[in-house]
Amino acid sequence: MDDLTGINLNLLLALQALLEESSVTAAAHRLGITQSAMSRQLAQLRHLFADPLLVRVGNRQQLTERARQLSPALDSSLNSIRQLLHLAPFDPTQCVRRFHIAVSDYEAHYILPEATEQLIQQAPSIELMIHPWTPDQMPALREGGLDMAACILDTSPPDIHGRAIDSDYFVCLMRHGHPLAEQSLLTLDDYVNTPQVAISGGGDKVRQIDSLLNDMKRQRQIQVWVPFIDAALSLVSASSLLTTVPRHIADNLAQQFQLVAKPLPFQSPRISYYLIWHSRHQHDPAHQFVRDHLFQALQGSHYSH
Repeated sequence: MDDLTGINLNLLLALQALLEESSVTAAAHRLGITQSAMSRQLAQLRHLFADPLLVRVGNRQQLTERARQLSPALDSSLNSIRQLLHLAPFDPTQCVRRFHIAVSDYEAHYILPEATEQLIQQAPSIELMIHPWTPDQMPALREGGLDMAACILDTSPPDIHGRAIDSDYFVCLMRHGHPLAEQSLLTLDDYVNTPQVAISGGGDKVRQIDSLLNDMKRQRQIQVWVPFIDAALSLVSASSLLTTVPRHIADNLAQQFQLVAKPLPFQSPRISYYLIWHSRHQHDPAHQFVRDHLFQALQGSHYSH
C-alpha cells in the first residue's frame, strides 16, 4: 500500500461507488460500465486492501467493517484530487447531487421553504433530503449519512466544522386564561408541579434545563411527549399543560397559538445554534454553495430570532 505507482485512480472511483451503493450492479450502472468490469475492479480492490470489502448476506450485499472505515478517508481524498485538478469552476446550474440535511421540525416548517426555493432556482438539479435532527446523529456526519445539520451544539468535535447561527434562552409557555398566566412571576414550585408537554423531536433542546433542575433536586413533571413543536403548542393551547421552548420560538408562535410566555423561575442557560458539517466537506464547492445558502436562510429568517 506504500507504492502508489500501481494504483489506478479509476479504482478509487469504483471503490467509492461500491461503498455508497453496496452493490456491484448499482455501482456499475452508476459509473456506466458493465457488471463484469465492475466485478474485475472489485477483485483488484480486494487484493489491494486484503479484504473482501463487499460480502453477500442472504440476498443482499453488505460492506465489511474495513470498507466502512475506508469511506470517510476516500471521500476526502477524492474531493482533494478533484480540487487539485481544477477541471472547471463550480457551476450550480450543472450540479447534479443529493444533499442530506438534518434540521428540527421548526426549521423545516418555518425556515426551509424559502431557502429551498432560492436553492433550486440557482441549482435546479440538486436534490435535498431533509431529515429530523437528533443528537445521536453526529456519527452520520462523520460516516457520510448526513452532509450538514442545523442543531444546538455545546462543544465542537475537532473533525466538525460549523458556523454560529444565534444563541438563545428558554421560556415557559401556557395558554391564555391559564391560572399561572395571571401571576406576575412563575415560581419554581409552579413550574415543576404543573404537568408539561415535552418535545422529543428536533434535538435535545431542554437537556440543560433538566440538568439544572437536577442540581436543585427538582424535576419537571412531564405528562405528554410529542415529536413536533406545533403539536406541543396545540396541546398547550387546548389544556392546562405547560411547555418549555427557546425564546425565539415563543416570540414567533405564541400569538398564533394564543399562548402566554413567562420567564423561567431560575436563570435560564443559554443555548447556541450552529450549522455543522464534517471536515472532509470544508473545501467542497458544491457543499459550500448549499451550506452558504442554508446558513443565510437560517441566520436571516425572523423565525430564528
